[in-house]
Amino acid sequence: MGGGFVIVHPARRVVPGADFLAELLVSYGMGTRGRPGVLVQHPEACAVGGVGRALLGLAEGLGLGLGGEGCGGERLVDAPPLWALDYGHADIAMMLPEPPPYWVSGVRRLGCTRVLVELGQGVRLAGWVGVRARR
Repeated sequence: MGGGFVIVHPARRVVPGADFLAELLVSYGMGTRGRPGVLVQHPEACAVGGVGRALLGLAEGLGLGLGGEGCGGERLVDAPPLWALDYGHADIAMMLPEPPPYWVSGVRRLGCTRVLVELGQGVRLAGWVGVRARR
């Protein structure tokens, strides 16, 4: 299969559960303009089927699309010392590993972060999510 897109009917997308989330790799970084970002990857991202559908479900739950700009939604949960992404699952959130201090500072200064979900073969769904602080 070439470097094209795999189209999955929306009804077949799944909102992944805790077992799938445990397999994800999370990286933090700062963009060229000092904007914080989170990259979410799966070791088998290129696989068509369950992994691909779960990654698309995760991205859809986060409201991501190709490109995506602007600070939308309150999907990043800042509840010190925990950080999580609310991706639309009814019972759980995606807990994030402890981020570096420079990233935390950037998120709190700007009130949002860019989130990218790697679908494999260089295809990433991206968007900006806002911060929701737990009180």
